[in-house]
Amino acid sequence: AWRIAVLGVAAYLLLFILTRAFRPLSARLAELVGRGSERKRLLITGLALVGYYILGALSVLISWLAANALGLLLSPPSAGTAALLAGFVSAFLYVELARLVLSVLFTPSQENFRLFKIQPKHARHWRNWMGLTILFVGYVSLAVVPALEAAGRNGLAELTSWGVAVVAIIFVWRQLWRSRQPVCDALCERAEQTNNNTFSWMLRTLGKTWHWLAILYATGVFIVAVINPGEALVFVAQATVSSALIIGLAVFLSAVLTQWIGKGVHLPATWVARLPLLEQRLNTYVPLLLKILRLVIGIIALMGLSAVWQLGNGFVWLAGERGSALMSTIFDVALILLIALTIWLVAASLIEAKPVSYTHLTLPTIYSV
Repeated sequence: AWRIAVLGVAAYLLLFILTRAFRPLSARLAELVGRGSERKRLLITGLALVGYYILGALSVLISWLAANALGLLLSPPSAGTAALLAGFVSAFLYVELARLVLSVLFTPSQENFRLFKIQPKHARHWRNWMGLTILFVGYVSLAVVPALEAAGRNGLAELTSWGVAVVAIIFVWRQLWRSRQPVCDALCERAEQTNNNTFSWMLRTLGKTWHWLAILYATGVFIVAVINPGEALVFVAQATVSSALIIGLAVFLSAVLTQWIGKGVHLPATWVARLPLLEQRLNTYVPLLLKILRLVIGIIALMGLSAVWQLGNGFVWLAGERGSALMSTIFDVALILLIALTIWLVAASLIEAKPVSYTHLTLPTIYSV
């Protein structure tokens, strides 16, 4: 018992020291985000969060290496205790990397780092209860249960797995049910701010049903964990994390494009002086361009989700003969349309620029001759 206590205290003490040491760099990243322009704020925030995660992951990795070395020194001849120490070291890496993702998503202490609007108390609430769930399930499943199995107590190990699964699912159900109204209010408020009726309806529908979807998914994971806690649970966990990353990246890219060109494209002053109407004509096509780019992002995201859950791999088909031919045709057509549209925009702007310039000319009169 004292060995696991020493190992745990040493690992988390080193992690705390490294986190404190990297805090000035994190504050510097937050300061750079605050200085960024509104047009590129979301892109800068995303890049800063990547840096924030790298710093955190570096702290976790160094602490894990130190804990691994210390675990080898403390490893006793008993198979059960040795398995418990090895399980703790392994669980420490996975648990802290998962909790680091929660810190990146919510970061209640750094307002500039938030990708979406959320009050600090709500961010702290979600980060705390999800982090507690990860701690409980991670250490019991990856450290305690393998140690019991290594000691030959398979019955107790199975009972422990059942116990942690039941306690975790009840706790998750309770937290999701308690959070249903605040999330619903936030989604409905966002729906009122958007001008797209379809998107507004989707947000309102999601606000009323999100907790049932989350409870249904958590129940599915619980059933898989109970029936087949081996490969199936690992597959579900990996697919869940990959799906969250794919959906998050797709939403992030769509939001960055909206913030970047959603309010229109601004041409250089020299272009505006020569072709006054080019910018106005070009901006009429921005909404269509955004819809096309969002459609492409959505299709790629769906293909990624399908590949993650092993429902079909569209990327492999695109890399084949038929897929390559289809992509080549689409690229050729898109390139021809783009060139034609560019020529038409420039030609129309040049033609309309002449009447505009003539209105500023002062014609000679008989009194000026």
